[in-house]
Amino acid sequence: MNDWNPEIPGQEVRIRSNPGQRGITTGRVRQAGSRLLVQVQFGPNEKTYKPQNLLELCGEDDGIESLLRQKRFGGPDDLRRILTFEKVKGQLTNVFYSMEASQTDFYAHQFKPVLKFLNSPVGRLLIADEVGLGKTIEAMYIWKELQARADARRLLIVCPAMLRQKWQDDLRQRFNIFAEIVDARELLLRARTCLETQQAQPFACIVSLEGLRPGRNWEDEDVTNPRAELARLLDANPATDEFGIFDLAVFDEAHYLRNASTASNRIGRLIRDASRHLILLTATPVQVHSNNLYQLLRLISPEDFFNELIFESMLEANSPVIRALRSLWTHPPKLEQVS
Repeated sequence: MNDWNPEIPGQEVRIRSNPGQRGITTGRVRQAGSRLLVQVQFGPNEKTYKPQNLLELCGEDDGIESLLRQKRFGGPDDLRRILTFEKVKGQLTNVFYSMEASQTDFYAHQFKPVLKFLNSPVGRLLIADEVGLGKTIEAMYIWKELQARADARRLLIVCPAMLRQKWQDDLRQRFNIFAEIVDARELLLRARTCLETQQAQPFACIVSLEGLRPGRNWEDEDVTNPRAELARLLDANPATDEFGIFDLAVFDEAHYLRNASTASNRIGRLIRDASRHLILLTATPVQVHSNNLYQLLRLISPEDFFNELIFESMLEANSPVIRALRSLWTHPPKLEQVS
């Protein structure tokens, strides 16, 4: 109906053919031939004239149920606009921003860890895939997601010394990430600069696990070697939801951290606490001894895995489910063993 006065400012109107596009009348009108044009403000910086016959007042009963009964829907352009807006905000949990972020072939299984990571309440994940399934790619997909969703800027890769060059080459060739291979001294300087400025100083660093392990007396202030100083700095600056020295720390060959009494495990804990997010990668079967798995999971979430006896009970309780899943995953599935 067009029996409303378009010269009254402040009226909420919508486009008849697109109820999702709403605006407020300014009170200004003008004539264009036989048509009356009404000025409508659709946003802070968007004022435009629309023919009055294409507009209608927004009624009081304007809920979703009412619009559905009236069969009034937005168009494809509205859906695209809303999806684009939400994607720019980084809030769409079922959209993979990393989908085409690498120079690699698409394999669906490589996005499963991404989804698990996004659903993790602690922002940490253990990826224990077999050799050849692309754990490096999976970890970098997660990094790309964090860049899009959480403005992540500081990446740390910790790996055995012999794998540093491979990591650097893979990141450059597959993801166009130019990471630097650094030692404990250089990483200490980066961390100090980051803390001094309290700004998102971007970097991507690769460091060897062997080159970071602090000595037993690392807490002694009189010990001034870079490893000890870095360990003390990490210990004194745990990450928060808003800020961490590292946005993401990735440990490759993480089975080297499985012994809780070693320096490797110690630096793992320190880096974990100074990082907003953590990924552990290992291809070594962790089922050789449940204690190995327990220690790695304890690194991931010490709040959940605090007692090994409870963990053993959890393994035992879940063993029938695991056996059933393995029977279903075989080719062909062993259905008789599932029940």
